Amino acid sequence: FDFGKDSLLHRRANHALAAFPPCSVRELLEGSPDFGADRALGVSLCEAVVRVSAQYGGGYRDTTYRGLLAADLRAEGISGVVTPVAAVRAGGQLLGETRCDCMSIAGRLGVLVLALRDSLTATDVAVLRTYLRLLELPHGLILNFAKDRLDHTWMCPRPK
Repeated sequence: FDFGKDSLLHRRANHALAAFPPCSVRELLEGSPDFGADRALGVSLCEAVVRVSAQYGGGYRDTTYRGLLAADLRAEGISGVVTPVAAVRAGGQLLGETRCDCMSIAGRLGVLVLALRDSLTATDVAVLRTYLRLLELPHGLILNFAKDRLDHTWMCPRPK
């Protein structure tokens, strides 16, 4: 064994956080569904997203952003569940449970938090729509904390 290879040597790399272009609550709410009674909750969620993106910028993993967003919402007194559990049913029969890789905000909004993606894809939309249906949530938001920007898209579950 030769442990003196260059590939086994360590190097220190300093990570410079990428600042996002400023994002406003108004911009995040563009294209949002009609929240009805959940309008204040949607605004509070957007305010939390703006705070997290302004304070931390880009460069972290999706789990980090999900935790930061959950902590911010908790600090504002908004309940949420990270990776909620949903019942899986077929024909009215319970098949089991699954853990959804999203956030459930106050039992009314589903949020899929992604990071470092080039763009949002049709697969991301399909995944969140499935989570919204399983969790019986009326509205959803996909967030992508890319390296240099914040991408988002709003959606509702498809009718059954």
